[in-house]
Amino acid sequence: MWHVEGVYALPLTTSFPSSPKEILASLQYPKITKLMIVSLLLEEIIEWLHQNDNMGFQAMARLKYVIYGDASCSADICNELFEREIGHVGISNYETTNKNRWQSNRPVKSRQSSVKFLPTKSNSNIYEAFIFTIDPFIAPDYAKNGPYSPGDLFLGESPGSGYYMIQRRKDDILVHTTGEKTNPLPIELAIQEHSIIKRAVVLGHQRSYCSALIELNIEEALKHELRSIEEHVFTAVQVGNKNAPTHSRIIPPLIKIFPINENLPITGKGNIIRKLVDQEYGSIIDQISASSNLFKEIKEEPLPRRVDIALAHDYGQSKYAAEHICWAAMHLWNESLLYLTTLYFLFRFNVPVDIYRFGQICGDSGGEMSVLPDQCQKINWILVNYGAACVVDIAIDTTAELTTPFEHVHHILNPHVISWFELLEHLKLSGLQFKVVSIKEWLRMLLANPKNPAYTLASFFEKIFAEGNQMKFAKFRMEKTSRHTTMFKCCPPIDQKLIQHYLNY
Repeated sequence: MWHVEGVYALPLTTSFPSSPKEILASLQYPKITKLMIVSLLLEEIIEWLHQNDNMGFQAMARLKYVIYGDASCSADICNELFEREIGHVGISNYETTNKNRWQSNRPVKSRQSSVKFLPTKSNSNIYEAFIFTIDPFIAPDYAKNGPYSPGDLFLGESPGSGYYMIQRRKDDILVHTTGEKTNPLPIELAIQEHSIIKRAVVLGHQRSYCSALIELNIEEALKHELRSIEEHVFTAVQVGNKNAPTHSRIIPPLIKIFPINENLPITGKGNIIRKLVDQEYGSIIDQISASSNLFKEIKEEPLPRRVDIALAHDYGQSKYAAEHICWAAMHLWNESLLYLTTLYFLFRFNVPVDIYRFGQICGDSGGEMSVLPDQCQKINWILVNYGAACVVDIAIDTTAELTTPFEHVHHILNPHVISWFELLEHLKLSGLQFKVVSIKEWLRMLLANPKNPAYTLASFFEKIFAEGNQMKFAKFRMEKTSRHTTMFKCCPPIDQKLIQHYLNY
């Protein structure tokens, strides 16, 4: 058992972390037949290929093996590799069975007598992998202590099949969807040092960010007003964040304070039962994680009536409220007739209501600080004239008048998405003089410059990039909107030529 990066330094690239474009360029060499990669980067490569007319899948088709590790990989990504007949996809350290069963694993044939999967409990379908002392590859120090467990837990595919699907680690280490890992125990202990907190549990396994559930010390909590309790809890969490890795730090919107009469599940020894917490409070965890990644994709349809799906600040909450006010007005004030047939619903509205969800509209270049952060979200800015043309195009489309509300939600974004790094390069090539700084430093400079137009969104930036964290924004679907307007096809990409035009203006 070994860590891939401890043995290999391939593919060769000029930067770290490597960009999808660099990795694909490296794969152009005909002798390369294996790719070992973290799951997040594999997903970024596939996304990059989709955005660039699938140019590059031909190079990947030569691969015999695609091995991922550090976190689970999206089933959609793995299935697409199979559909394109790109190598065997599997998890590092274990052998996958065949192309069509990438989730199923077993020991390699030469080690099946020395590597065994044993049930964690009687009549349990959860298994733990053990390497026995007769294994020729086990380190001598480990062989002295009997069978060695790498700490991976598996789900048996079917009784007696010999195939297993990896689930999670046996220990408490949290493995995020980004591939990064968090040890929650030091953070929890630091938080619990505050007198108002009885117990704290940090969660985040298979999620993008860490969140925290807080059980209060009743005697101490009763001494404070609700607002004061929240402030004390936030202070305690900041203490926990102090020595935690950047990706493990917890921001206020991801903290859930339990009511005074509610307790976290514990063992007889007083230890928190982490698995039970995940089972019992899964819905709460998903709700408090809403501001980071509740939806990976936003569909072109009305939002559900759940306030937690909006970003946890006024800027996001106001958009959510405005959208639902529009729908409520439509239902209250419009005389609508509903005809039910066996095939479809037909709505007639006296006053049509359409929701236009814009991403970002390109603005002016005044009031700059001559600095830009080194990382941010992907860029899908749409030019204001093309955004306006899309709205007009959709508004005068008479074919949409008799459709359901699901056809009256439109996403107006630039279909040509570029990375933040590409934007910085376009700005440099256009002659703009600026310094690239960390997000933390950029926030500090913004807060010190109230005259900057971006200052009005300072609280928004503080929350989504708290303590240097980067938020992953959801992807907006655009298929329906594309059917109602042809302007997307005319929308130019954000390239160096366009940036130069803005700067000249």
